[in-house]
Amino acid sequence: MARKALVFTAHPYDDILACGGTLLKLRESGFEIRHVYFSAGPAKDRQEIAKGLDAMSQVLTSQFRVLDYEVGRISEEPKRDIIGVIESEIADFQPDWILTNNGNDVNIDHRTIFEASMIGARPSQPSCEKVLAFNLYTGSEWTPPIDRYGNRNNFYSDISGFLDRKIELCRLFPTEMRESPHPRSVEAIRGSAMLEGTQVGLHAVEGFQLIREEAVLI
Repeated sequence: MARKALVFTAHPYDDILACGGTLLKLRESGFEIRHVYFSAGPAKDRQEIAKGLDAMSQVLTSQFRVLDYEVGRISEEPKRDIIGVIESEIADFQPDWILTNNGNDVNIDHRTIFEASMIGARPSQPSCEKVLAFNLYTGSEWTPPIDRYGNRNNFYSDISGFLDRKIELCRLFPTEMRESPHPRSVEAIRGSAMLEGTQVGLHAVEGFQLIREEAVLI
């Protein structure tokens, strides 16, 4: 039976920019992947983003669901409704891994989805072995030095063999890419992965906060 990864993000493209290499790696190792996006993106970009999602799902052979929450205003929606979506998706998909936005993020949409995911993925969910929060360029690194949830990576995914393919995935969302030296430029995405890699003795990595790992009794 295939293992499964369920991704909750505020916006389409969040997960590809943050952990596209890891998703490619998981898929290649046999994981089934489902993405749940709470917004379809800014109205002016939605057609282009939809094309990117279709292409992404073909590359990853993954499923995706897009909800119609408004960009920048997800926090204004009833939290119970957001948690309900997350709980329903977990119950339906029965993931082994859950990946979501980082709680230490300047973007309020990202923080809202992180907090709802922590409630929806609480330890009463027996199937989930890992809950990871990913770092998104122009979100996590722009946050002021206010430590809400412990803003330090403690889990690294080696994407040395997937970095070029990750950048190809990022290019599927041209409305979100920028020219160097912006953090969402190709040069910055490549450089950030390689810089983090030097911190753990690898060529290129994606860093996460490991929020929870399945307890093992010994």
